[in-house]
Amino acid sequence: MNFFIFLILFLFFLLLFSSFRRPINAYFSTYIAIVAHRGGFQNLAVENTTSAIAKALQKNKVDVFEIDLEFTKDHKVVVFHDDDLNRLGNINKLIEELTFEELQKIKLKQGKFHARIETLDEFLKLQTKHQFRTILDVKPGKNNYKLAKGVYKLVKDYDLLHLTCITSFSPCLLLYFRLFDRELTLSMSVERDSDSLFARIYYKFLVDFLAHKLALSFLLIHSKLLSVDFIERKLKQGIQVLPWTINDPEAKKFYERNKIGYLTDIIE
Repeated sequence: MNFFIFLILFLFFLLLFSSFRRPINAYFSTYIAIVAHRGGFQNLAVENTTSAIAKALQKNKVDVFEIDLEFTKDHKVVVFHDDDLNRLGNINKLIEELTFEELQKIKLKQGKFHARIETLDEFLKLQTKHQFRTILDVKPGKNNYKLAKGVYKLVKDYDLLHLTCITSFSPCLLLYFRLFDRELTLSMSVERDSDSLFARIYYKFLVDFLAHKLALSFLLIHSKLLSVDFIERKLKQGIQVLPWTINDPEAKKFYERNKIGYLTDIIE
């Protein structure tokens, strides 16, 4: 039997009849106010770069940095949001189609800033130096489980698991992470593309049933889907909800007044 199918069937029965215990991590158990989305890059540097994080750190206003992870053709874990290079590299190529060496030849451009794609290893060196907390968004792809293993091994080798929360839009990836580390801090990234009955039912399944079964510590949810009541209800269940992406100053004031943390591109 295909390993992926076996894993899904196994996890289906596991989740149906049991729940994991939510891990206690002092670094993530306290209230998280400001998460620097993609490194808090706007007006500082290209998104998802160590330069963005280094400049945001100087402002001393960030609780946690969120970055995105993809897999190259030669199985390098790189920090990049999109699955292709159209937006930042002006090239119609997928990240997973190119080796890391090939990616190094492509210049990224965002506004007035230029950069190259960096490896997770480079970010972990910076994290080791400054001991900041991160949310690593593991992007789904055809090499899901190789990517998951690669991410986990790197973070563990740097002894940074205690300062790291793993998030993903893929429930299967989160199930996989939870299976091989019961103490890992996990989050789920959630959005809803339509208002169809199926989309609403699936959304409820994710944020109510699966969030509990996987013992998640956070839910990262698009702000258009949220209400203060929902956020407060989840908080009582031990799950902090972090809306994304909050860049408007008045919206920030609203969330701050209501003691609700958020993801933002702009570190002021």
